[in-house]
Amino acid sequence: MSASVRKLLLPLLLLPSVGARAQVTCLFTEDFSAAELPGGWSMEPATVVDASGGATAPWRTGTAAEADAAGYFPLPDDPVGNRCVLANDDAAPCDCAMSGVSLITPVIDLAGSTHAGLRCRIYHDGRPANTRARVEASTDGTTWTTLFECPPVLGAWQEVLLNLDAYAGGPVRIRFTYDDAGTWASGMAVDDVCVFDRPAHDVALGHAALGDATISAFVTGDRSLPYSHLPLEQAAPLMASVRVRNLGSEPAQGMSLALEVQLNGTTVWNGSSDATGSLAPLTDTTWVVNTGWTPDATGDLSLQWTLTTTPADAEPTDNVASAAQVITGPGVVNNTMALDNGLPETFLDNGGEGFSAGCRFELLGGASLIHGLAVKVGDGTAPGALVTPLLADGELNVLSAGSTDTLTEADVALCMAGGWHYLAFAEPVAVPDDADVVGLVRYDPGNGALRFAAGGVVPQGSAWIVGSDGFSITYPLRAPHVRLVLQEPVTGIAPARNGSTGVLTLFADPASEQLVVFPIGTGRGVVETWDATGRLMQRNEWNGTTPLAISTSDWSTGIYTLLYRRPDGLWLGRALVQR
Repeated sequence: MSASVRKLLLPLLLLPSVGARAQVTCLFTEDFSAAELPGGWSMEPATVVDASGGATAPWRTGTAAEADAAGYFPLPDDPVGNRCVLANDDAAPCDCAMSGVSLITPVIDLAGSTHAGLRCRIYHDGRPANTRARVEASTDGTTWTTLFECPPVLGAWQEVLLNLDAYAGGPVRIRFTYDDAGTWASGMAVDDVCVFDRPAHDVALGHAALGDATISAFVTGDRSLPYSHLPLEQAAPLMASVRVRNLGSEPAQGMSLALEVQLNGTTVWNGSSDATGSLAPLTDTTWVVNTGWTPDATGDLSLQWTLTTTPADAEPTDNVASAAQVITGPGVVNNTMALDNGLPETFLDNGGEGFSAGCRFELLGGASLIHGLAVKVGDGTAPGALVTPLLADGELNVLSAGSTDTLTEADVALCMAGGWHYLAFAEPVAVPDDADVVGLVRYDPGNGALRFAAGGVVPQGSAWIVGSDGFSITYPLRAPHVRLVLQEPVTGIAPARNGSTGVLTLFADPASEQLVVFPIGTGRGVVETWDATGRLMQRNEWNGTTPLAISTSDWSTGIYTLLYRRPDGLWLGRALVQR
């Protein structure tokens, strides 16, 4: 490989659970998707004394929202709306002491297995510092051996992968135990339990991303974050990372990893690297490549990793991984810089209290002017909400701010249709030296509630939520839809506006060849059509008095937002194009 490659070897069981999961065939599996605990599972003790003095089960299935109902068990909602099984020290129905509560699987028959493994996800944040969580195994249900003491990790699921070779060929039961040490604590959650047979040779690719995944998002000074959108003027030599896992029973040797980079469908860089040494069973290594190639045009950037092994891999279907990025520019997705994926996977609020949400951005100094922020609010937002754009440094010292804007019905409708609301700074901001900035949108409770949309799993420390006090910070694992905008003008609704707002009437929805906009009255303006990624598809001048026909013959299937702007107001419409 012509560019530099480095690898970081880590125990697999200590890594946060992000990205794609390796393909294995489970001999026993449970995802706790039902409302009740699955049959055959048991608890020790069967009940505990709850806050009212009654008896309640120590374990239950539930969601992240149910786990954090009292605000002290911040279980990540990953994937969104997922159910898991939890021992919740703080929230109903327990809200009680949990000293040594265990959840036990049914008997698992490993008679046909010679090398077995256990894979599951566990959340344990260790709060307060003396709580414990562990995984144990037993052949008779009486004598238990500790397989794993869970380290405390705040704000992230851990993917745990354990060796069950000692139990291959016979029966085994797995026990998950939580102990709050008699203190007021949070809890433990378990999900996606899989006991599987391990072939001799099975190496898999896991999470792939742009940037250097071995650098913590809390470390500043180097560009390492996985941007979904990167302005061409901010482009630097491309870094890429991928996780390699050995799920087999033998050390993995003879590994070769190839990377192909394409821009707008044309290969712009490729190379391969052979591993030196071997990767021990049930361990994990992260490969980082500095390609030395810098994007030189706007458009769609795609990366594909392919892993080959000698001897041949027993499960080659998980030996390919991919990542993508949009290189933006003036007129191309508004020259935005973003970490989010544009999808409203979850929503951020603060129980009606004021707060700020946004992301950290690593800037090349002198390359850009920051004109403002683009934000997408989510379901539950009401007209009247007050929002203010802020640009701060890593210490939350404000570098610039814009005027407070009152969201209108049209603003909210635009975001619900997949559009973005633009918030300008008082003056464009120049960053003279390489520096990290934090783009935040502050919500002040006014006449309407607000929920920020968030989507795209990001390293903890790259997305920020700042409390109403301006100092308390939490770091969500999904990026708030807050983007830096490095051009003027941009899509969205200008902060200062007068006149009418309304809804466009559209014909032929869904459209295939043509979309017609019905007249709304005299007044010359411009109709802009934007796709779901924020890309301007077409701009048409219109007098508002005769039907406007827009050709959609070369558009892809998807939702498109139409904005009609003129001096006396703004009108919004949404259309579905189907091929």
